[in-house]
Amino acid sequence: MTTWAAVAARARGLAARQASPAALRAARRDGLEGVARLVAARGWPLPPGEPTAAELEAAVRLGIAAELRVFDRWLAPAQRRALFAVLGDEDRRTVQRIVRGLAGGVGPAVRRAGALPTPDLTPRAIDELARQPTPAAVGVLLALWDHPLAAAFASAGPVDETLGLELALDRVFAARATRAARGGGRPLRRLVERWVDGTNAITALLLAGSEHELVAAECFLPGGRALGAEAFAAAAGRRNPAAAASDLAPLFEGALRRALRAPLPDRAALEDALLADLLAEQRRLARLHPLSAAPVAAWLLSLRVEAAALRRAAWSAALDLHGEAA
Repeated sequence: MTTWAAVAARARGLAARQASPAALRAARRDGLEGVARLVAARGWPLPPGEPTAAELEAAVRLGIAAELRVFDRWLAPAQRRALFAVLGDEDRRTVQRIVRGLAGGVGPAVRRAGALPTPDLTPRAIDELARQPTPAAVGVLLALWDHPLAAAFASAGPVDETLGLELALDRVFAARATRAARGGGRPLRRLVERWVDGTNAITALLLAGSEHELVAAECFLPGGRALGAEAFAAAAGRRNPAAAASDLAPLFEGALRRALRAPLPDRAALEDALLADLLAEQRRLARLHPLSAAPVAAWLLSLRVEAAALRRAAWSAALDLHGEAA
């Protein structure tokens, strides 16, 4: 079993430097200036003058990349492999975001918006992926870099089917993360199990009432606890997504259950709810097992939450300013 005590202590130290929820709320009230103060307080470099929302987002992305580069140097090879269960999910989200952007016909800047770097996908690598003209080209680049998610592009079939490719990315990540989590003890194993359950629920809602010619049994990810294959197939086969959400809600707890009970469950809201539940559980496990991988996983997940909050605050302020100027 991998020993996590020293790395967990460093993760707790880095977590202590993060912006508190109260500070994030204050930054949102104070607009771009408030966000800039908070970014500067984190020690992340800012351009001179009054930064724009795009510059603030870039500063957050580069600041997190710098923190992760330092942290990565502290990791033993076995720890780095185990943490694919967390960091690999960030890469999966980045690649899926780019694939969706290509399907939507948006430019590279929009495709990479909100994507967070990792040691395997640096800011420069994300920029390069976002500039690719097709999903197939994204897959080729990942293969050249020997990235684990490249296998999804080979297994997905025709890459013009966006949902099919996203599900292939989920499948490849889940299989790799399940193996990786074995080296991280119970916290990482539980993280992957809960991610699988939540992702299956979201996939079932995407399939419910849709016209995709995808077989539900082929879309189900094994490895979870709360949502079995039969319940998944039943929910995915519903004609009404709201009915599917009603079926799924009792199987979950916390933020995801509340999101599933919303009148019109939104994919982004469900993904945010799943992240909130993953983070809450890792924080609980970190209190119970402070020398385990849980403090590390909690810090890495909280970086995603912090970055999203800063990005939303910056762009909300920018849109408000734009509206006033108009």
